[in-house]
Amino acid sequence: MARRRTDRSSRWRLAVACTAAAAVAACATLPRVGAATTTLAPHGSCDHARVVPVGAALDLSGPGAALGKEYLRGLELSVAQVNDSRGVLSSHACLELMYKNTGGSDAVASRAVLDLVNAEGAAFIVAPLTAGEIQAAGSDLARDGVPTASFSGLGAIYDPHHYPQLFPLAAPVSVTAAAMTSFARARRWTRVGVIGTGDSDGVLGSVSADAAVRHDGLALVASASAVPSAAAALARLRAASPDVILVTGDAPGVAAVLAARTSAGWDVPVIADSVAADPEVVAAIGRSSLDGVYAVEPRSVVASSSSPFDPNLVALRDQLRHVLGRSPLTGSILPYAEVEDAISMFASVSNSVHTIAPGPVRTYLENANFQGVLASYTFTPDSHGGMGAGQVTVVPVSSLADGLFGASTAG
Repeated sequence: MARRRTDRSSRWRLAVACTAAAAVAACATLPRVGAATTTLAPHGSCDHARVVPVGAALDLSGPGAALGKEYLRGLELSVAQVNDSRGVLSSHACLELMYKNTGGSDAVASRAVLDLVNAEGAAFIVAPLTAGEIQAAGSDLARDGVPTASFSGLGAIYDPHHYPQLFPLAAPVSVTAAAMTSFARARRWTRVGVIGTGDSDGVLGSVSADAAVRHDGLALVASASAVPSAAAALARLRAASPDVILVTGDAPGVAAVLAARTSAGWDVPVIADSVAADPEVVAAIGRSSLDGVYAVEPRSVVASSSSPFDPNLVALRDQLRHVLGRSPLTGSILPYAEVEDAISMFASVSNSVHTIAPGPVRTYLENANFQGVLASYTFTPDSHGGMGAGQVTVVPVSSLADGLFGASTAG
């Protein structure tokens, strides 16, 4: 095993020599209590003798495995980009990616984050951290003392008094739900049905969607869960004759609802979370089934005559086409862009404050906006904001073209 030296301001590990495999490469799998850790050897122009570990807890074999693997590939690319730019800090240390497979278990995910920090010296954590995972971790996540990026919409994580070291890089579910109902109201779709995917994020989203429907003066005609049967849930809603269906849940399980809609031959409009444009979802249901399906997406990935795509976003898209060997891309680049923002945020802050110590990193983040490829993120001592209402919109999934959305639809 590598030797580790830890002090008050940094954690270093001597690099372990290994040969990186192609694609989702793993150079060493180290047994740990709770979940094994896979470590990727750093490459690039950084100093390989100095390593700053970055930890991730991902579902790579459970129900969210497709999305987890996209996050992992994005992490690999983002870490490599930092290392190719001479790493972090004045010593040009390499970022070293360590990740654990949670298998979709909330308990394993909670333990994985704590082990990455307490036993394996991670300086930063990047984890999608679903609502269930965060709730399972409870106050332990707040006490881990290491800056953590999350893509969950759970409202509690936007309050730094509860989660001081957690920095969300997504929109809260309340913002997503409000975008859905605003879009429906603008199209005079007044009778609304809601389907949740059944997982923690789907349940959380359904509650927010129900509240947003009532707040906007629309009629909630029926609510259902896609578990155990998306087809049965859809049949229940169809009996209530909604004008539109809101599908909540930020996991590929959304595909089951969309597939059931196609199988039933029902053309009711659907507004879903961003995952409706995920490559795995698009591949599962087919582009011909995307008519009438809309998704809440960051405005940055939607074409606009007044606001061209960020060149860095286009560069990421082009890099993905090369690495994945797909041109054009079949789904949105959002998962890859999310982790790109997480890694570049931590790297840029470390280089700005010349340390990876959690205290100075948090202080800097809470006093300076971070501009990522997806959004401008504002964190303050009283609010870790994530994406605001002005940074998301609703767009037809059928306008998806080569990883980005080719036509803007006002939300």
